[in-house]
Amino acid sequence: MTEEIHAAFYPGKPNLAPILMLHGTGGDESDLLPIATFLFPEHPKLGIRGRIKQNGSNRYFIRREDGTFDLDNLNQETDWLLTAIQQETKRYRLDTNQLIVLGFSNGANITAYAWLNRSVPFKTAVLLHPMMITPPAQPVDLTDFRAFATYGDVDPIVPEANFDQLMQQLTDAHATIESFKNHQSHRLTQTELMAAQAWIKKL
Repeated sequence: MTEEIHAAFYPGKPNLAPILMLHGTGGDESDLLPIATFLFPEHPKLGIRGRIKQNGSNRYFIRREDGTFDLDNLNQETDWLLTAIQQETKRYRLDTNQLIVLGFSNGANITAYAWLNRSVPFKTAVLLHPMMITPPAQPVDLTDFRAFATYGDVDPIVPEANFDQLMQQLTDAHATIESFKNHQSHRLTQTELMAAQAWIKKL
């Protein structure tokens, strides 16, 4: 399994929560480093690359040509990613219970899916432009979980109704969610990152 994991670790102050960077489609394990450095300048940072290659782009799971998701592949890759996280955090002596996930798009999607469909140790996340993939198979209790989630009102990939559905699912599971909607597309903006930074300061 080791050879399948492409990861990058950037040391920081060991007393600060480690940041897990999960990239968007076409990114890699270092893709979110500038964003992570802006939001969490002194924290240790770990990036893990999705092992799916689709149309030449790295992803965490397969999205079909018609825009639907391969749920069997999603389940398989979620399990793979959670195992990879355990392995890489152990390698760098990071506490998985303290992890803060920084996920963009595809990386944010698999984070939200894992929260709703798996038992995971990490309970804090910054979800940049996530979407609802499928409702959870059974009720889940996300008490003590917290996330900051962003959405663009002219985002061609994530419909507003879909984003709202995800926020409702997380809220119904008792997670504490703060969402930020901005006039933007499926790209990160200074405005949303400043809003995320303000939320992080309250942690």
